[in-house]
Amino acid sequence: MSPRFSVLIPTYERPLILQGLLDAWAAIEEPRAGFEIVLVDDGSSAPPTELVETYTSKLPLTFLRLPHAGVSATRQA
Repeated sequence: MSPRFSVLIPTYERPLILQGLLDAWAAIEEPRAGFEIVLVDDGSSAPPTELVETYTSKLPLTFLRLPHAGVSATRQA
């Protein structure tokens, strides 16, 4: 079953906010097939790779890491 909607989350240098956001999405009781999350890191100095890995079994999550280019470029990717 394809997701009904995609959630795009651009992020840069905000691991604590990102963790809270992913916790909130993981707490949603809707079937996981209802949405997908595309998380795009805009070249953070400390990439949230380990944090993201803890959510891959809890969420339909795709993680992309790009060189820092700003939020507009991150959304476009």
